[in-house]
Amino acid sequence: MGKNTPVVELITALAGIVFICALIAAAVQYFSMAGLTSYRGRLEEKLDAAAKLRFTEKTMHDDIAVLAELADTETSRDIVSGMRKIPRPYTREHCAEAMALRGAFIQSYDGEMNEVRGVIDGFRFKMYLFFVIAVLAAASGIICIVMLVRRSRRINAA
Repeated sequence: MGKNTPVVELITALAGIVFICALIAAAVQYFSMAGLTSYRGRLEEKLDAAAKLRFTEKTMHDDIAVLAELADTETSRDIVSGMRKIPRPYTREHCAEAMALRGAFIQSYDGEMNEVRGVIDGFRFKMYLFFVIAVLAAASGIICIVMLVRRSRRINAA
């Protein structure tokens, strides 16, 4: 065989290893992204449910209870406890105060939603990057295999 054959074989082996590792890394990024996407969906459901609450004099107590069920962060729980401190009987001013607190509740989840979107975009970028690396490694491996086959045919023909 030729003098470069061990180098080509080494490159072929390394390309195969890089290909497999890059595919595994892309799969890990994909499943991480999928998990966060489902979490983002749950956050969107909470935001939609909170946005539908109207906080009128008649529904205020029930709306606060619904918001308390949705609260799962320290900030959101603090907002709900602030709503529970509003004295009864509820007046229009109390409802306006509750609506303002509902806005703060939604805003707290909006910040978390933006963070999740950023992380998902990062996972997506890394997934595509690893996929491109896998394709490049596969291409270089195929080129090296073709070179080895041509060399072996030339040697066998001679």
